[in-house]
Amino acid sequence: MGYVKIALVVTVAIVTTVSSSSNTGVQKSTWQLLPSSTAVVMTVALETRSKVECAAACSGESVPCVTFCKSANTNTCYLAVEMASPVNILPNDVSIKCYRKGPCSSLNTEYSDYGGRCLKYSAVRKDYASASAQCQSDGGHLFHYKSLAWDKPAAQELLQGVTSSATWVGADRLAVEGNWQWTDGTPLSPVADTWMSGEPNNDEGSEYCAHLWLSVLRINDETCTRVFPYICQIDL
Repeated sequence: MGYVKIALVVTVAIVTTVSSSSNTGVQKSTWQLLPSSTAVVMTVALETRSKVECAAACSGESVPCVTFCKSANTNTCYLAVEMASPVNILPNDVSIKCYRKGPCSSLNTEYSDYGGRCLKYSAVRKDYASASAQCQSDGGHLFHYKSLAWDKPAAQELLQGVTSSATWVGADRLAVEGNWQWTDGTPLSPVADTWMSGEPNNDEGSEYCAHLWLSVLRINDETCTRVFPYICQIDL
């Protein structure tokens, strides 16, 4: 018996493919590295498992759990439960790190954690208003693609394997003619670097909503009644 020392608190994502009737993109099971103050009690030990295999075992129906621990020294995987007790009943191995399933799965099983927000790609094609309404019914909104540094990596990971040309994101100029804004009211500058070159240009005379071109991961103004897949976001 001994204490497990964990120096860093970071978020670790382990990618697994999940099938869904409404999604065709890659979904993740997200795992957070637990702080050393967390009390963990081992329930099952599995020999010689990678971190991905350990996460898969924890997610499996045969041994359901939300926490697992992994020894870097022995490659032993421990399926575990968290306790109120201050004692960690695990081998005295300083290389052991423990992980808990992230918050997105507890909000909605179709969502996964990407940098502190929950995202879902839906391949179901809807117009802008219908896509926005669906995200709102989940407790969220259409994806806010505000920053290439922050949002582009999340989009790249979320959209792995997706073959659609574009998806709706949560920006429009429906509230005030000519003034682009995100659905949270944040202004979207017409010269923001998230736009495609030469956009927004209102080419068809009625392009009041924004979508994301997946080939370049830049946004473009589009007619709101056209139908595309969409990305929903729930803020944590």
